[in-house]
Amino acid sequence: MSINTVLILGARSLVALELTRQLQKLGILVHVADTFHGALAMHSTYAKKTWVYPSPRFETELFQEALKNYVQKHSIDFVIPTCEEQLYVAEMDKEWLQRFTKLDPIEQSILFHNKETFIEELAKQQFLVPVTRNAANFLIHPFQSESKKYVFKPIYSRFATHMKIYEEKELETALQALITKNECQKWIVQEYLDSTSQYCTTHYFESGKLQTGVTYPSKIKIKNSATLHFKRVDHQAIEKAVRQLGETYCWNGFYSLDWIETHRGVFPIECNVRPTSGVHLFSEQDTACIIRKGSHHTTYETKAIKNIALLHPLLYARNIRKMNNAKDVLLSKDDLGVVFGLIKTLWHFSRVKQAHKINLLSATTYDLEYAAKEERG
Repeated sequence: MSINTVLILGARSLVALELTRQLQKLGILVHVADTFHGALAMHSTYAKKTWVYPSPRFETELFQEALKNYVQKHSIDFVIPTCEEQLYVAEMDKEWLQRFTKLDPIEQSILFHNKETFIEELAKQQFLVPVTRNAANFLIHPFQSESKKYVFKPIYSRFATHMKIYEEKELETALQALITKNECQKWIVQEYLDSTSQYCTTHYFESGKLQTGVTYPSKIKIKNSATLHFKRVDHQAIEKAVRQLGETYCWNGFYSLDWIETHRGVFPIECNVRPTSGVHLFSEQDTACIIRKGSHHTTYETKAIKNIALLHPLLYARNIRKMNNAKDVLLSKDDLGVVFGLIKTLWHFSRVKQAHKINLLSATTYDLEYAAKEERG
């Protein structure tokens, strides 16, 4: 099928902005959409039409029905989700998914989105994985972490917002707090790995066949959260593992993984079943692989999210040479309107933050966050 018109969901994200620009340069008519007016990519000169849809998290059925109607009304050929709304799209019927996306159904998607089942599945395939246990099971069958430290995090979360690193005594206190709230099943305890390096990968698959992708170190970042500087590297062990996973599980669409390298080897830690910041390192040929048959083209250009890094002046100062020499993922001489989009987007999130008394990172995905149906209630 020839793809001429693409709808990109999650216009708030820099990933959506990157894909909007690249797809339009490939001659694709790009529509962008989000849950609020004025989201970042809506201000791009490369976006030909914008749309506001219901909250996938709070109005799931309305969102799914509205998406179907919009695709039909505007003759959309292909839909690319860029944030966690991808999981709500994956819940839609398989026939629709096969026609308008290249996504795996929700059963497959949630298997890897869930931090506990992700590790369990990779352990079955003989991958090196950190010892991981549901917090409820840890109370019955505890394990000793080689580092004497433990990672404590929710099964479903973004940006490592709630992740904590505890010594044994601190972990006991945290577990007791969960028992009081009756929430042990929602958290995992994982051995802490002393890393020599950390990496992220973003790859795109069709029927298990790797189409394109990138591996980059996660060095310059906000605490244990978002990476701000991107440079492609060749890491044969990681790239071999990614290819093996895609083939084993017949992956479709974007799968993005976090990795930790130690003296014992490379460990996959968690998986995002959506595109992540690695797309900033895609060439136009790489992006073309998403919508039509094409060939992967390796580039080694460095990029950075300078506008967010500037909000952390000490971080920027420590890495000033790398940050200054990298290309900004936001600013482009022919697309300056996105500055207004950034202001509107940050203003919107600040209001969400105040209304729900959460931190700013959590506010950026508040109406998109996904948990399995049993978690959503």
